[in-house]
Formats: sequence, C-alpha cells, structure tokens
Amino acid sequence: MCSQTDYTDACEKSIGKAANASSSSPKDIVRSAVEVIGDAISQAFDRADLILSNDPRVKAAVADCKEVFADAKDDLNSTLKGVDDKDGIAKQSYQLREHGDVR
Repeated sequence: MCSQTDYTDACEKSIGKAANASSSSPKDIVRSAVEVIGDAISQAFDRADLILSNDPRVKAAVADCKEVFADAKDDLNSTLKGVDDKDGIAKQSYQLREHGDVR
C-alpha cells in the first residue's frame, strides 16, 4: 500500500502497527491508514488557528484552508463508513470509473 505514496517511510511508520498486528485484515489496514490521514488533517486544522494576522487576505486564506481541511475530513469520514460496506465500495468504484466522482 505504501509503495504508491510520495512519503513511503512516513506511510509505513504510520500504519505499521495495524499491519504488524496478527489479527489485522486488509480492511483494518485501510481503516488505520484513513484514520492516520484524518489525524494529520485535524492537526493541520488546529495549526491554522496559530496564524495571526490583521491582513484580510491572510485571514481569508486561513479560512479557505480550514474549509478545505473540513471538506477533506468529511470525505475521510465517508471513506471510513464505506470501508465496512462492501456494496458501498463497489458502487463508489463504479462511480469513480464512470464519472470521476464518488459522490
């Protein structure tokens, strides 16, 4: 799974615990990977609040970033719900192939 990522080492460290557990199924590993990504998004969202500026452009840029983080978190939550739903995964795969959008 990690060989396809830009940061293979970080990926392997992040999901290594789930992959090394004797009871880890592929579904557990995918769930772990999505949760790690969600945690990173939450941390980035929190760090955005540390950017202090009176410049309206900076404030707007921070607000835009927080909106993107929130959207990404929503998408990841949808992914987590879909991991346990075999029919949902098949439907989303079809939609992605046919339309390029899983919504």
